[in-house]
Amino acid sequence: MPGKQRVAMNRIALFLTAAAMWSAATFGQALSVPPEKTPPPSPETVKMWQKEADEAQARIHTRWNVSIDLQMVAMDETKAFELISAFRSGEKKTVQAAWERLQAMLKSKEAVLLAWPIVRTVDQARAVSETLLEKRYATEFEPPQAPGDNPPPKKPEPVNKATVQGLPLAYETRNLGTTLEVEPTVLENGQRVYLRLTPQHEELLKMEGENQVLTTHNTLITVRQPLITHNKSDLNFTVNNGERQLIAVHKLAKPENFIELDLMRVVVRLAE
Repeated sequence: MPGKQRVAMNRIALFLTAAAMWSAATFGQALSVPPEKTPPPSPETVKMWQKEADEAQARIHTRWNVSIDLQMVAMDETKAFELISAFRSGEKKTVQAAWERLQAMLKSKEAVLLAWPIVRTVDQARAVSETLLEKRYATEFEPPQAPGDNPPPKKPEPVNKATVQGLPLAYETRNLGTTLEVEPTVLENGQRVYLRLTPQHEELLKMEGENQVLTTHNTLITVRQPLITHNKSDLNFTVNNGERQLIAVHKLAKPENFIELDLMRVVVRLAE
């Protein structure tokens, strides 16, 4: 190879070697520079993202409409025992036959319909049904005062056998009737439903009178207070779509030897 060509080739090789060394040094320096930190999102951006996520979740849950109906029925315990056994059998035909028999008993007045709340909601949304009567009753009384009331005599007076009403000073209110609270969660694409369920039934039996002796004049005062029954169940369970179940049984104080049966059915449908 001529001398001039050899010199040119050596120069090219030196140039390429220098270029490669420079590129490697530059690339290594670039790798050693730490990346710039991304600033955190602003509070407004976080709120916007949360709102979009909530709306997307709501659209998922509102795909399903959930309807729950609950029959509260009272009947003589001898008839109730047979139906309880049938409803707890778990066999569809036996349960359906027991349901049809119960409806016939309601029509013939062999059973009493206490309440029938029906609620409709969407997946994972709480719903409440109330049918209530507000009962007010006195909790504090003032002793009756005779006209021209005089201080008590030195000698104790005999107890006055005639009872009188005191003057009410304070009241309380009690809700009587039926309340149904429910929160469903749809499972398995609508095939099953997980329920948080709270049915309750309150009823006034009577107003009771209690006698108290007033020391001022030894007069008996009659204080009437309500006697109330309260049947309540806090339930958590899973049920098939369209299935009817006996969910609670209560012994009633009145009528005597009567039992309350609570029967529930849930239906899940796609929202149209």
